[in-house]
Amino acid sequence: MLKRYCEICGERPAEVEFVEVVQGKKRQLHLCRVCAEKESNGLRIIVPEKEDKKIEIVCPNCGTPLSYIKTTLRVGCPVCYNVFEGEIKDLLKKLQGSSTFSAHDDLKSSEEKDLIIIKHRLKRELEKAVESEDFEKAARLRDEIREIDRRLRWLGLHPSD
Repeated sequence: MLKRYCEICGERPAEVEFVEVVQGKKRQLHLCRVCAEKESNGLRIIVPEKEDKKIEIVCPNCGTPLSYIKTTLRVGCPVCYNVFEGEIKDLLKKLQGSSTFSAHDDLKSSEEKDLIIIKHRLKRELEKAVESEDFEKAARLRDEIREIDRRLRWLGLHPSD
């Protein structure tokens, strides 16, 4: 990108777009701050700071950005509820006058409990299969336990062994 210099002095970078309209005629100049102050006839010149790139907060599990949730009112996964808890409560309060929605918590805790119970049962069966040297069954049980761990992570939990 070509750097533009002040159209009056030609020495400093142009930071201000100076627009003057006199008797219906528009005059537009690209000026440095010093020359813009001189041309403004005592009017205050405000030069906006360069816009910083906005940092977007995203769910670490599914990558859904907060801006998406705010505009669509949809989350990407159950972990979003934990990551954006404060923002989601604010949205709910604005939309329905209350910041609580208990159905998600009830469903999550119920599914979580079921998965943990099944996982412990499968681990006991796995130990028995290994002791009896039934390695095909042990491999199948190991894969089922891994699938349960994957589902627990999707729910935002860290499966413990």
